[in-house]
Amino acid sequence: MLSTQRALLGFITANVRSVSGNIEGRTISVRYIIDGEIDEETREELSCASTEVIADMAADWSFEEQFIRLDAPASIRGQTLPLLAYERCEPTQ
Repeated sequence: MLSTQRALLGFITANVRSVSGNIEGRTISVRYIIDGEIDEETREELSCASTEVIADMAADWSFEEQFIRLDAPASIRGQTLPLLAYERCEPTQ
């Protein structure tokens, strides 16, 4: 979690709603939930953060990224992975 939060510094933009992860065996999964279109620039910036997480791990770990578009005000509850690294503050209605 600390590795992921450190890696996200400077890469979180206004359209990132949440970043969550999961570790199963020697596989790390990171799920990015994005508000609006997932353009190439957003994907590249968040992949840079993922690369920093990978760099913290031993060579025999595998890594999986998931980019999901889920526009506000749709709830992200039930859409995140178990380890929550970042969640945007969103007013409840």
